[in-house]
Amino acid sequence: MTALHGTRNLQRGLLNGRYQLGPLLSREGPVQIRRGWDASLHRTVLLRILLEGTAAEVSRFRSSVKSSAELMLERAITVYDAGAQQSPEGRLWWAATEFVEDQRPQRFAAAQIQDLAGQLAETLGQVHALGSAHGNLGPDQVFVLADGQLRVGGFAGTRDETARQADLLGYRAVLLDWLAHCPFPSALRRRLSDIAEQCGSGLADFDDVRHALNQQTGPEQRTRRPAQSAVATAQLPLVRRPGGQTRTAPAVDTRRQRRQRRNSAIAVPGFVIVILLGLIAAFWGLSTLNNQAAAEHRVPTVIDLPIAEAQAKLAAAGFELGGQRTEPSMTVPAGQILATDPAAGQKTAEGSFVVLVVSAGKPQIKLPEVAGAPASTLQSRLEAAGLKVQSSEKDGPDPAGTVLSMSPAAGTSVEAGSTVKLSTASGFQRLPAGLLGKSAKDAVAALHAAGFTARVAKSPGFGAPVDTVLAVEPRDRAPVKGIVTMSVAAEQ
Repeated sequence: MTALHGTRNLQRGLLNGRYQLGPLLSREGPVQIRRGWDASLHRTVLLRILLEGTAAEVSRFRSSVKSSAELMLERAITVYDAGAQQSPEGRLWWAATEFVEDQRPQRFAAAQIQDLAGQLAETLGQVHALGSAHGNLGPDQVFVLADGQLRVGGFAGTRDETARQADLLGYRAVLLDWLAHCPFPSALRRRLSDIAEQCGSGLADFDDVRHALNQQTGPEQRTRRPAQSAVATAQLPLVRRPGGQTRTAPAVDTRRQRRQRRNSAIAVPGFVIVILLGLIAAFWGLSTLNNQAAAEHRVPTVIDLPIAEAQAKLAAAGFELGGQRTEPSMTVPAGQILATDPAAGQKTAEGSFVVLVVSAGKPQIKLPEVAGAPASTLQSRLEAAGLKVQSSEKDGPDPAGTVLSMSPAAGTSVEAGSTVKLSTASGFQRLPAGLLGKSAKDAVAALHAAGFTARVAKSPGFGAPVDTVLAVEPRDRAPVKGIVTMSVAAEQ
């Protein structure tokens, strides 16, 4: 397996020009799990990074990302973006997903665990119904939110039967982990523990698990004896024959028996009438459902349209405008439709309200203060905020890399994607003018005043006055607080 290098150099740039790397949270084999920042949409994301992986590692990574992105399940963590790029440390593959923090309580009640177990079983059953499997399920891949809902991540994207059986064992591990935080003994807790132990053996799939979770606990139902028929068969009397033999007396057609036969004759057609009425009601119900389904329409696509045109298109499709809200966008101009709620293509009842999400244009970013800031730090901050940086150097007495000025000025708000110009110190300083021909004493004083260190070397003057400066090295500029060597005329 390829060793995983650091990402020190990569942190100075952005993934896909958009995602800034944050602290390392964990590792999954060769894959780094990092907190990140989406500079375009200004939100926290989770970044999965594979740096210089082998062919097998890259294949597994891409398969996992593709599988997670295709699931589109309510409780599956959303994949926002993915790609590959070259970095100073080699080729890397990455994926940006929804950032979810586990907010599980310190202690669970058994009823809470039953609800969470049902959510997880339903989600994994949906995954298996799609012909896939999680393949990597464990307690660290299941997140409990503050509202009691689950989110599941880390899908490996495997599709074999072995992975499905592994999901049952992973489900068992998750359930046992939850039960370990349930210190309250109860019949429900014992039943949940039994369900966990049966995963993969007595419970063969997640339909079995959900059925076991939905069974009610309580006293066993008492066995009821079947009720006797309202029309009981009359017991005929026994008549003793001579010699001790008995025979059954002939049935007597009493008035009561005739009334019972008449009531039975009436009950049969009445039962048939009830059945017919039930069928009529069922057909009427199906017809009503069909009419309701026919009244549903898909929300039309109105993205990039002006608001007036979008409202007209929604009205033509049978919907009403339910208001609007604005959101920033890097691609859709201000005033045009960015999205709708419900989303385009979603079926909803005719006459429903549709909210327009209108682009507010590119996000506005306030430029920070720059006084004395290092150029590298400021440039990283500006680029992470979604701005482009153009730098130029200027000679002066300031240390190399110090920001001298910024345009637009600090405190100004600019659109994301705008270019900001930085003027930074080059680390060099111009020498004082007129050093040649001066006396060595005056030249040394001028250099010291400018912050340089002066070094004097005697040279033949060839007629020049003694101690006159003949040459300077370097000639025009020198490093800040650097050494300047002067050649001065020696005595003849």
